[in-house]
Amino acid sequence: TPAGTATVPSAAIGSPEQTEVPSEIPEPSTISAPTEQSAKQSSENPSEQSDAAPSETSEETVAETFPEQTVDTESPDALAVLAIIDKALLTPQDLGSGFVQGTYAAPDPSDTGSTLPCGQVNTSVAFPNALRTGSVLTLGQSAQVQQSVSYFLDVETASAAFSYAVAGISCTDANVGGTAATVSEPQDVTADVGGDTAIAWTVQIGTDSAVLIAVLHGSTSVGYTFAVPANSDVTTLPNPIQVVALATQKLIAAGL
Repeated sequence: TPAGTATVPSAAIGSPEQTEVPSEIPEPSTISAPTEQSAKQSSENPSEQSDAAPSETSEETVAETFPEQTVDTESPDALAVLAIIDKALLTPQDLGSGFVQGTYAAPDPSDTGSTLPCGQVNTSVAFPNALRTGSVLTLGQSAQVQQSVSYFLDVETASAAFSYAVAGISCTDANVGGTAATVSEPQDVTADVGGDTAIAWTVQIGTDSAVLIAVLHGSTSVGYTFAVPANSDVTTLPNPIQVVALATQKLIAAGL
């Protein structure tokens, strides 16, 4: 199906199992105090010019610098928050029969070579100071669902990171894992999904397709990827909007 007109799988998901989670989580500020990093610029002092003849200089390229990661992910408060988030993540039971738990790898804030579909460096590099965890669920070779949760130190940073990520997806001609991709116009799905803001896209990568949904709620930004290989029967798969609505409810219930 061409991007922009791709339909979301309409199969209903089963009723979710109740997940028991602690009622309170530590305040974000107790994990780490954010630090500000100012850019350093150098310039020549006109009064200190040499009498020697000027020499040709090659054009200098200043490498872009990114904030340092200052969050202590091994602190007791950080581990407590991560434990609470992990208990509120999507499970195979949330998606229906046949789904199994995969292995989630959190993005590396030091990996400056990883990029968003529109070419910007990954959000984890531009906004490294967050606790990150997630879930990967697979249905054989038919589908993969990934949930990536970032819990920031404050609402302002979470909002800025969310906007950055949205901009990094919202382009017609994109690149996903080295393969050219076509991305639909962003669609506001907040009313269907919940949270403060929720945006969805459909992506065509060769013959494969995907639905991407980003959700912001308070200090938490969550990205969802529903990847469907070519020739998969989407009518048998859970509806991404319904899945993300359920996931959002679980995270909010956990206090995030």
